[in-house]
Amino acid sequence: MKWQTNILILCIALLSSNLVAQEQKLYIDGRVELMPQVWLNGDKAQEKVGMEPKAYALYQFNNRLNLEYRPNDWLQLNAGLRTIASYGQQNSAINDILNEQGYRSNNFSIQDQGYLPLTMVWHSGKSGYFLSTFDRMNVKMTFGKFETTIGRQRINWGINGIWEPNDIFNTFSYLDFNYPERPGADAVHGQYYFNSTSSVELAFKMDYDRRYTLGGLYRTVIGTYDAQVMMGILNEEYFTVGGGWSGNIEGAGFNGEFTYYEPMSDNEELKQALVASLLANYNFNNGIFAQAGVLYNSLGSTNRQGENISMIPNGSMMTAMDYTKSKMQMFISASYPINPLLSADVSTLLNPFDGSFYLAPSVNYSVAENWDLFFIAQTYWGRQDTEFGDMGLQLFVRLQYSF
Repeated sequence: MKWQTNILILCIALLSSNLVAQEQKLYIDGRVELMPQVWLNGDKAQEKVGMEPKAYALYQFNNRLNLEYRPNDWLQLNAGLRTIASYGQQNSAINDILNEQGYRSNNFSIQDQGYLPLTMVWHSGKSGYFLSTFDRMNVKMTFGKFETTIGRQRINWGINGIWEPNDIFNTFSYLDFNYPERPGADAVHGQYYFNSTSSVELAFKMDYDRRYTLGGLYRTVIGTYDAQVMMGILNEEYFTVGGGWSGNIEGAGFNGEFTYYEPMSDNEELKQALVASLLANYNFNNGIFAQAGVLYNSLGSTNRQGENISMIPNGSMMTAMDYTKSKMQMFISASYPINPLLSADVSTLLNPFDGSFYLAPSVNYSVAENWDLFFIAQTYWGRQDTEFGDMGLQLFVRLQYSF
C-alpha cells in the first residue's frame, strides 16, 4: 500500500502548494458528512444470511475531495478521493458471516473493483473499516475535435438516470443515495465531435478480475430528440448492442434506452437478455417535479424471486441485467421545494408481479450556508420472499458540510 499512500501525500502537497499561486488553474470542492443509520424490522432478510434478527446501528463518516487542475487549454488532470469510516453492530454481524464463509472482514466494502489498486485501507476489523479510495484519477486531453481521457473515470453512456441499460462500464444502484458521483472505471476513452450535435466515442475498460469491457457509441440529433446507438463487449462474456433517446412531449421530458446481450460462449449460466427502460418527467407550475418510469428485463420472473443484487450499494459488482429479478419494475417519484431552505421528496420502486415495493420519503433542510441536514427512510414492503418484502426499514440522518 506504500505507493498508494505516496499518491495521497502527493495530492495533498499539490493542493497546498498550488492553491494560492495557481488559483485560476486549480479547482477544488468536496464535502464532509456524518451519517448514523439504523436497520429495523429486517428479521426475514437477517435470518436468511445467518444474522441474529434485531435492530442494527451503523455510523459513517464520509469525506469527498474533488481536484481539477488545468495547466493549459488542452490538458486537464482530475482526482476524486472518497474517504469512509464505518463502525457499528451491522458491520460486526456481517463480518461474522463473512469469516465463517472464509472471507476477510469487510471483504466487499474494502475491495477495489478497478484494475488499478487505488484503495488505501487504513484499518479493517470486525466492527468496521477506515479507507480512502480514488474513484477518479485521470488525465484528459483535448486536440481540436478529439478528446481522450485515460485513467479512472466515469463513462456516461446512460440516459435514464434510474436504470441505464446502455451503461456497460460503470453500472450504479439507484438505492445508493449517498454516492451522487457514481462509480468510475479504469479505462481509456476517446470522443470525436463531428459537429455540435453528433459525435462518436470508443472506450476500453479493465476490472479487478482482469476482464475487459469495450464499446463504441454514436450520438446525434434526430428531429427534436437526442439519439444514440451503441455496441460492445461486456466483461468478456456478452456481445451487446443497444440505443437510446431523450426529448420531450408536450413539455414533459421523455427518454428511454435498451440493450440486448448475447453470450459469447457456450456457458449455460449466460443467457440472452434484453433490458429496456422508459422515463418521463414533468415540472408542475406549483414547483412539484414528478417522474415515472418502467424497466423491462427479459431474464426476470413473474414469480417471487427474493432480494436482488441492486440492494447492494456497490455498483461495480452489478450490470444492468441485475437491476431487478422481476420481468418488470416501476418507478414513481415527486419532489417539492417547501421553501428556500426546506425540500421534500418521495420515491418508490414497485414489482407489479409480486406486489412488493420500496418507498423512500426524504427531507433536506439547509441549516446554514454550506450546511445541510438530510433524513431518509428506506422502507421495504411485501410478503416473504418477494423482491422488497424482507428488508424491513433503514433510517438515515446525514449532516453535511460542503466546500
